[in-house]
Amino acid sequence: MKTATNRWFEVDKEGLSKLIERRGKAFVIFELVQNAWDSPGATRVTVDLTYLGRDKVKLVVTDDSPEGFSDLRHAFTLFAPSAKKGDPSLRGRFNFGEKLVLAICDRATVTSTTGQVAFESDGTRKRTRARTKSGTIFEATVRMTRGEMDEALIQARKLLAPVDVVTVVNDKTLERRHPDRSLAEVFLLTDVAGPDGVLKRRYNMAVVELHVVSRGERATLYELGIPVVELGDDPFHINVKQKVPLSLERDGVPPAYLRDLRGAVLDQARELISETAAAGKWTQDAIEGSEDPSAVKELIAKRFGQAVIADPSDVEGTKLAASRGYTVIPGGAFTSDAWDKIRKAGVRPAGQVTPSPRPFHPDGAPLVYITDVDYQAMRLAANTLHMAGEYAGVEVTVLFTKTPGWNFRAAYGKTSEKTGIVTYNLALLDEAFWESPARQFELIVHELGHHAGGHLDEAYHKEICRIAGRAIAAAQETGAWAVAGAGETE
Repeated sequence: MKTATNRWFEVDKEGLSKLIERRGKAFVIFELVQNAWDSPGATRVTVDLTYLGRDKVKLVVTDDSPEGFSDLRHAFTLFAPSAKKGDPSLRGRFNFGEKLVLAICDRATVTSTTGQVAFESDGTRKRTRARTKSGTIFEATVRMTRGEMDEALIQARKLLAPVDVVTVVNDKTLERRHPDRSLAEVFLLTDVAGPDGVLKRRYNMAVVELHVVSRGERATLYELGIPVVELGDDPFHINVKQKVPLSLERDGVPPAYLRDLRGAVLDQARELISETAAAGKWTQDAIEGSEDPSAVKELIAKRFGQAVIADPSDVEGTKLAASRGYTVIPGGAFTSDAWDKIRKAGVRPAGQVTPSPRPFHPDGAPLVYITDVDYQAMRLAANTLHMAGEYAGVEVTVLFTKTPGWNFRAAYGKTSEKTGIVTYNLALLDEAFWESPARQFELIVHELGHHAGGHLDEAYHKEICRIAGRAIAAAQETGAWAVAGAGETE
């Protein structure tokens, strides 16, 4: 008497169907079409969906491959060795797709050159002698509402059909979209079986096709023409012409993979990236994955224009950069890995581009001060002392240096609430400056205003207006624009 034995495990078809419902019913078409496209010698693939009522749809997918379905056991055997596993240019790898489709079917048949397998509504299956002369026909009754069918058809028209395979969905031939750019020699992770048949991930050289996203579309990552996952605000649909390292349910890829892929897009298609696209979130990955500093620099220029990095070691220099028209990129705008690439691309901190005058800063380079100055400088000092006391309400010390390498005409250092130091750099005060009392007046007001704050502080702008207003009022009372008895009018 034979003892009944139990298999190690069983698959609950209804449980599996509930698990995959969240993927959307379009995956049914994608799984079957990808197999049809991969069939050797196939030149035509057709998909037909017909609504039967009562949330049921008739689905028929056919191809004209001369060989047909090579092994019908693969239609119902999970994870059997697949001929596709060792070839990264073919789409399948788990021998899993047809089983996911069958999980939401009431009945189905797979008919090919090697015979037919019928999956009955009572959960049984049987082999029959029916066969095709060429190609494979998958026919099934699928649990699908009218709305789900309509959505599946919309998604099906997003397929990027191979140029050598005519693909027809409900009597409409899919448009063969030619890429706007093909990227060659992109080193990307892929799934491929080794000599032992074990599926492993390794890097392989791939061709990547880019299709500019049209209005109303959402950027999508494709695996050999099959939509895999929506990308977000990327400017391109990205069609990878080899296996993409997908999760078991084919609904996600590793973050590092997207980083490498977007980096290659930036490096090889930078001129196709608009200023709007350059501001997208996808650029974080693109910068991190880029291998070309010039591409990163061009992207930053498109996004920010003339830019510097916010410099916490030189806050005043950062404000100075903003006042001179630079876009200051805040430290939180990018990850540390992206910042490494941005700095290597030559985008510099504000303190290196517009360093603040720092003779009063503990870390600042010391200046060499001079006391032997001419009458013009003495008069400038007298006017500064007068305006500071009369109109700014502070007591200042005036110093002079003659340092061509110090890129400032003057600097102000606040030493207390009521005192400060004004330093003039005679090396940068040209003849036109000395000939114009107005320019001297402007520089004095500019420096004294810094007692209240930096260039971008509202208090600074209020202070220069207050000082200038009081000085003008005084000049109007005397009828002269000169200060400190200089005896000149403007």
